[in-house]
Amino acid sequence: RREGRTHEEALETASTRSRRSVIISGITVAASLAMFSFVPGYRTWGTVLFTAILLTLLLVSTLLPSVLSIFGKNLFMKRGMKPLKENYHKDSMFYKASSISTKHKFVVAAVIVLVAAPAMYFFFTLPTTYNFETGLPSTVSSVSALNEINSKFGANILYPVYVIVPLHNSSVQSVSVTSMLKNLSKSLLSMGGTEKVVGPYSTGTSFSASANYSSYIIDKGKYAYFSVYTSYDPYSTSAISFVSGLRDNSSLIVGGLTSGVIDERNQSNHTYSELAVLIVAVIAVILFISFRSIKYPIISLSGVFFSISWTTAILYFISRYLLHESLIYLIPIILFVILMSLGNDYSVFIISRIRENQEKYQHNEAIARGMVGSGRVVTSLGLILAVSLGSLALIPVGFLQQLGIAFVISLIIDTFVVRTFYFPAMIAILRPGIKKIPEKGKD
Repeated sequence: RREGRTHEEALETASTRSRRSVIISGITVAASLAMFSFVPGYRTWGTVLFTAILLTLLLVSTLLPSVLSIFGKNLFMKRGMKPLKENYHKDSMFYKASSISTKHKFVVAAVIVLVAAPAMYFFFTLPTTYNFETGLPSTVSSVSALNEINSKFGANILYPVYVIVPLHNSSVQSVSVTSMLKNLSKSLLSMGGTEKVVGPYSTGTSFSASANYSSYIIDKGKYAYFSVYTSYDPYSTSAISFVSGLRDNSSLIVGGLTSGVIDERNQSNHTYSELAVLIVAVIAVILFISFRSIKYPIISLSGVFFSISWTTAILYFISRYLLHESLIYLIPIILFVILMSLGNDYSVFIISRIRENQEKYQHNEAIARGMVGSGRVVTSLGLILAVSLGSLALIPVGFLQQLGIAFVISLIIDTFVVRTFYFPAMIAILRPGIKKIPEKGKD
């Protein structure tokens, strides 16, 4: 309408321009989130998300154009429908930003990559916690009780390490069994960090060959057990190292909260690594097939990962020094899964508009005009998501606060840095999808 067309012409042009982008975008998000279906424990997530996104895509492709054709004239403010001025695109901040990026493409790309490099390293190595009680309001009765116990007795009093020793149906009174239990009791008492050992041949703080052991023999003599109390917080690195040392002994069965944390960490590393690879692979294939160039997936995936890495690093320092909380391990994982899907969704709109303009203008001009055409849409989407998902930060629960802050930071970085500067610079460098244009089409 702002280009001087009638309502019907404007609707048809807009639908034609956006239909392919919307379909590719929807398929990208649906297919990437559907990868949850291949991860044990999250199979229903993949099915539900895939179905919901496809239904949304169907409604956007059919119902929305129908609604706009009927009510469109009354949905837009008159001020927003003012005719565009000649060469209006040159006054756009997106045109100016992309022009700077394409003119100094190597400098822009180098600066962003250099700043992203340490953040990417930090993303893979930063310390996190598996304690979901982090950041819970102290006014909650359960949290208040735990804090009181921890302050008076230490966190270890509630979460001892349980060491189970299989006796293989041997006689408890046999020389080999008693010798083995005595040696284990001495070993547990001598370990750094041990405060108290409750079990065979232990008085709690010292070894005693005459101490009672029969009450620690269970399941009709099949097992003996020890309860080990350490000076470490059960979620701490020291506690994990302590328990890992015990688990290295294949003849022992080691349980307790810290042992569970180790199992969860190992399982998460395996599960989410597979999920990350699947999501990246699916997005890369869809973008490659859609735009017939491997360069676009490289640009898009790298840009999104840069924003995720920066966000994780910034969030760590915010959590550590402002919120005084440890970063919960699921935050970087959720960020990667959600933003890798949504971030590449934005890429489709930008790439589509640039490709349209490549048929009419020279390369750098096509990039600048494509950014003008998609910039406002992508920026609006980014801000809407930042506000809606960022509202989680208002909930006084550590996990949700961290997640909300992370979404705000990442979406702002992705919208105003990656899309505005990195994308134009990299497209100018790699020059994907370039076609020779006729002389009259040049600016």
